[in-house]
Amino acid sequence: MPHGSWRSAGAQYTASFEGTSGYEWTRTVVGLCDARLSAMSEVRPLTGVDAEDGWSQRDAVVAEIERA
Repeated sequence: MPHGSWRSAGAQYTASFEGTSGYEWTRTVVGLCDARLSAMSEVRPLTGVDAEDGWSQRDAVVAEIERA
């Protein structure tokens, strides 16, 4: 994804994210997903790898970022 294009992701569905931080964008997307899933009557529970929060990989990810 080209630099800056995350700000326009989903623009056809909601207001533009221009001028927002990655944190604000992420929180907005999580909120929209949560609202959509909450409105559904049958949502499969997360299992297996889908339930993994990634915390166990934190050190490896930080090390990779520091090497870049």
